Amino acid sequence: MDKNISDQHLEIFNRGSLKIDDCIDVHNFNEENVLIETSLGLLNIEGEDLKVEKLDLDNKELAIVGNIYALSYEDDAGFMEKSSFLAKLFK
Repeated sequence: MDKNISDQHLEIFNRGSLKIDDCIDVHNFNEENVLIETSLGLLNIEGEDLKVEKLDLDNKELAIVGNIYALSYEDDAGFMEKSSFLAKLFK
């Protein structure tokens, strides 16, 4: 995973659409789950009838529509090591 941390913006509209401006890669996709790589770690998007509306990896943009139930980041020990403030906070 690319360890260059950048600003990340997520926009959720009425739990029916999601826009992300920090998508490095899509690791897995189906109608109930999308797993993407971001500079802050792997982001898991859970829902129903999920569809990719836009994918532009050159500009790191991803848009998803469907019924969005949950967003969660997967644990990434490398990210914690890179971020000294967070590493000190969780020691």
